[in-house]
Amino acid sequence: MRAVLRRLGFAEEGVLRGFMPDAAPDGFRHDYVILGVTRDEWGAGRAARTAALAAATRR
Repeated sequence: MRAVLRRLGFAEEGVLRGFMPDAAPDGFRHDYVILGVTRDEWGAGRAARTAALAAATRR
């Protein structure tokens, strides 16, 4: 999933370590990676995303 979001222009902002306990009885905590994209970055990559989508749908 991270690879897809990076191709869309998202950048890794940080990691929340041991953030959310699991529903399992052992209470294992998971790490969460936070990804983000600014409005300017999203707009700048629009042409590239549109072209990639058009190429993928022509297959």
